[in-house]
Amino acid sequence: VISTIQNLVFEPMLPPPHVQDLLRLPKRSKVYFQKKLLLLNGTPVAVDMSYTLYSLGKTLARDLERQMTFPTLEQHGVMIDKIETMIESTHASYEVSEYLDVPLGHPLIAYSYKAYNDQDQPIVCGEALSRGDRLCYSVVIRRNADRNL
Repeated sequence: VISTIQNLVFEPMLPPPHVQDLLRLPKRSKVYFQKKLLLLNGTPVAVDMSYTLYSLGKTLARDLERQMTFPTLEQHGVMIDKIETMIESTHASYEVSEYLDVPLGHPLIAYSYKAYNDQDQPIVCGEALSRGDRLCYSVVIRRNADRNL
C-alpha cells in the first residue's frame, strides 16, 4: 500500500472561536490551518483539516505540507505526550463528497483529535473525515499506574 498526501490548503489565519478555546489561545492569536487529502494507492480515503500553533506551523511549514502532522512534529523534537480523540459517524458534505469521490450524504467516519505536548499545552487539533469502506481505526486503552486510572 502506497500512501500519499495532497496538500489542499496551508495558511495562517485567525482561528474560529471553538479552535481558539481548544488550543487555549489568547484572542487575536493566529494558527496555521491545513486541509489535506490522504490517498492510498492513488484513491482518496480521507480529508484532514487541522489547526496547528502558529509558531510550529511557520517553522515546520515545508514538512507539514508534505507529511503527516504527528510524525513531522516528533521528527522535529516536538514530543506529543497525549492525544484526545473522538470517533463518530457523519455524512459527506458537498465539498467532502467531491474530495473523496462519494455521493453527497455518504456515511463517513469523523476522527476528531487534540494533541498536547509534555507541558500539557494543546499544540494541534482537527478532524479527519474518512471513508468507512476504505479505512478503519484501532484504539488501545491502557491503565496509567501513576494516575490510578
